[in-house]
This record gives sequence, structure tokens and C-alpha cells, in this order.
Amino acid sequence: MEIPDFETICAKIAALDAWETAYPWNWAVVPRGARRPVIVSPQKGEDPRIKTRLMLFPGWKEFARYRRFQAKHAASPEFSPADVDHEEVVFPPDGASSLLTFFPGYLPRIVPGAEAGDRRRRILWETFGMMMRIEEDPSLPVKYGDDGAMFSRREGPGGEWADAPLPLPRKPAAEKRSVSLSVKKIAAAKAFAAAPGEAWEAAFTPYPGMHTRGPDPRTCYVLAAAGAESGREIATIPMSVEPVRDPDGLLRLWDSLAGRLLDLMVSERSVPRELRFSDARLLAAVRPLAMNLPFKMTVCKSLPHARRALEKFPFAGLPMRQDGGQGG
Repeated sequence: MEIPDFETICAKIAALDAWETAYPWNWAVVPRGARRPVIVSPQKGEDPRIKTRLMLFPGWKEFARYRRFQAKHAASPEFSPADVDHEEVVFPPDGASSLLTFFPGYLPRIVPGAEAGDRRRRILWETFGMMMRIEEDPSLPVKYGDDGAMFSRREGPGGEWADAPLPLPRKPAAEKRSVSLSVKKIAAAKAFAAAPGEAWEAAFTPYPGMHTRGPDPRTCYVLAAAGAESGREIATIPMSVEPVRDPDGLLRLWDSLAGRLLDLMVSERSVPRELRFSDARLLAAVRPLAMNLPFKMTVCKSLPHARRALEKFPFAGLPMRQDGGQGG
């Protein structure tokens, strides 16, 4: 049977409207020749403009990152699902669906249906068939659960598709963290630590609408630090992932934060008696610095002075642009 075009497949999925039956489940589609399975995960839209996000993850590692983000794990570097490498078919309550690609640290990109390609159409066609079957048999996705496997549709050498178990990873691979701190700067900071300074507030966040220039724009992230008592702005540091598509690029930004705060302490010639963070992920990222210097670390719901520093950003001379998220 000839597979329909991308728009037709999406229209069939939307017309089937089997989301409520499909939402609890994840399954895999394995096209012939694929090095990694595509994990399919239907998710309810987060606002009235989006009914469903049909998320497609290129392998176990990226799917595990999404699950870790959902669990709000302290080791997760993602601010939103957009920071996980995946593709989505977005279905609005009415109207045409859209295909988007996401990569950590980069702005999402819309892929026109005409450019979806044969592989994506095959994956979506099998997903459509899977959703029809789940509607008839809601227990289908757990068919191989007792065998420690996810349900999958696997394409054979001749193009035929068949049900098959996809063994679950025994243990999700841990993120490899690499925090580098200058021995010379640690020694300098230890001399200042003899007379602890005021507490600092520190926040790390993406800056809405701000990104790098160029044809493949990257998100702007900002590290803000301010005096907790004086309210003095210590720094607002913009940064982005390297201009090479690295799945661990955003993780590397997080791993740089301890060193960036150490640089601030050296330039300020002061080590704060306490660092107050916006969330547990930032605290975890800076922990290696706290193992070398005597300051207290806490997570606070309110960081008024760091927030004020962020509100004053951006500043003149920043090699980025702010225009609502359009590249250029």
C-alpha cells in the first residue's frame, strides 16, 4: 500500500481522535536500518491552542531525559521539553497540524509537510495504525510488559511491519558531568573567604525572545547574581550553547556555572557567606564549588534582587538579538 503524504496522515490521526485511549502509553517504531528506535509519546497540550503533542524521541537516552525532566529531577538540565532532542507533531483543537524539531539550546524549527520525508511518513503511518489498534484493544501497549520490554512496530528488510518486543534498558545511563575549577582561582578565593561577604542571590534561566544571530539561532541563557542584603547587581552573564549541535551542549552550560561563580568571587575579591539559588538544579551544579569554599547553599522561592537584575537585562552591546524568537 502506498503511504499517504504527511498532511493526509496527520488529518487521519486527528480525525481518529483516539487521544484519551493513547495518552497513558508510550511505544516504539523501528524503521528498517535504524540505529535507534523512535519512542512515541502522546502528550496533552499545555494550553487551549494545542490539543496534543505527538512527541517522537530518537532513542532511549533522549526519552530518559524527557522522563527525568517530567520528574523534576535535580540532575535534569532541561528548562522545558524544548530542551530535549526530539520531534513533535502538534495538533491544535482545529486546523492543520505542524511538524517541529527541537534540539537542546536551539530555537525550535518548523518543518514544512512537503519536507517531512519518507522516513517520517512511515513512522507516522505506523503510529496511526497503532492508535487504531489501541482504541480497539487498550491493553496492547503492555503486551510485552512481563518480558521487560516496550511494545514496538518493527520494519523488516522487505518493508513489512510486525509487532516485536523492544527490551527496556536495564538502567538509564547517568548524565556525565564535568565541572572544571581553576586551582589558582580556588586558592585566591580561599584567601578572601577568611572574611565572608554578604549573601548572594543567583538565578540561571533562558531569556524569552533573546537568541544568537545567524541562520541557526541558539537560545540565550542568563546567569544573574546580586547581593541579598544590599540588592547590588553583581553580574548578568549571557551565554548560549556552542554553535555545534551537541546533545550535551546545554549540560555543558550548567557544568560551567560553578566556574563562572568562582570567577565572580575572584573579581569581587569576596566569597559570600551564603549562596541562595533559584532551584535545586542550580544548587547541584554549584556543589563542586562549595566543596572547595566555605559558603552555605540554600534554595529560595523568592530572589527579588536577582530577579530585578534579570528584568534590567538585556544591555547594550550584547551580540544577540531580541525579536520574539525569529532567527536572522
